[in-house]
Amino acid sequence: MTTDIEPDARVGYLTRRFVTAINGGQPAEMAALFVPDSLVVTEPGRAVQPQDQEHGGGFDLLAAVLPTVYEGDDLALLLVEWTVHSTDPVTGDKFHSTGRACDVGIRGSDGVWRVIIDNGSGSGSADASSVLGADDSGLDGETGRLTSRFRDALNGEDWEGLRDLFGPASVFVSEVGVEATGPEREAALRSLAGCTLRTAVRHSYVAGDVAHVIVDWALEGATEFTGTAANVLRRGTDGHWRYAICNPFGSAPYRDSSERVRSV
Repeated sequence: MTTDIEPDARVGYLTRRFVTAINGGQPAEMAALFVPDSLVVTEPGRAVQPQDQEHGGGFDLLAAVLPTVYEGDDLALLLVEWTVHSTDPVTGDKFHSTGRACDVGIRGSDGVWRVIIDNGSGSGSADASSVLGADDSGLDGETGRLTSRFRDALNGEDWEGLRDLFGPASVFVSEVGVEATGPEREAALRSLAGCTLRTAVRHSYVAGDVAHVIVDWALEGATEFTGTAANVLRRGTDGHWRYAICNPFGSAPYRDSSERVRSV
């Protein structure tokens, strides 16, 4: 088994413990990795609490590589490339699969990172048709309305309104692997002036005061870009949702109209 927890060994250690618990068949250790009210995404659009997860046959998470970690407001978005071998409990057939996960970690008052949303499905691939044909086709609930407020503020160049959607410790991923906070975050957003953003929320997973929202988007300017965002939201004591981590690049490759690909 190969487990690479770079570049952030502190929060990345959570991935190592996760792999060890699965491969070692350690249910108590696995349970200790999750906070109360946490969620496990069993398939895109469906999430259950860890104790309600259905388990099939033999399952080994043989490798997990953590190429990218984003941190903001004591929350982390861990982009994990995983490889799984499993066995059909009836036929005994062996299966091999790979994928990209977007896991959300939370740092407790004890300083220990734990999982609050385990999304092994990641963000998937960009679905431009969902946003180019009908704006906001998937918006619902408070977390969806935050997405529409972001879109409207950006399109209207309402920089003060856009600033209100982020907390002091929030991050905006300005390019793959690069976090922008404070003035750098605002400068990165202002660089999009003159563009038109369209959005469609594909999935929203809410665990207590933390949400993980998958959003298809299209940005129209001199060049048209499409992508799928994997965002992390936090609900404040005032009841309002704000971005903790705004990551337009999700876990999938990033494409522009010339079909160049930047692997996340």
